Amino acid sequence: MNWAWNHHIGLQAKYLAGLKNLPSFGPQIDKDVKDYLDDIAVMVKGGVCWAFESRRYFGNLGLNVQQTRYVPLRPKVTPV
Repeated sequence: MNWAWNHHIGLQAKYLAGLKNLPSFGPQIDKDVKDYLDDIAVMVKGGVCWAFESRRYFGNLGLNVQQTRYVPLRPKVTPV
């Protein structure tokens, strides 16, 4: 988890630094590029929200897991 967190923070910093260093292509293209990059950022957030709301990963507990960051573990199953 630490590796995933650190990797995420590094990618986020790289993305934000890239936004600051974008060249200008003129007012209309600059606006289009900004809109496109904003949409990419929103898409990432949408994927995170989907993971909690879809029930795929956390069942009916997704919104609770999202708020508390606590994931209850399933009981250990022993083979018969």
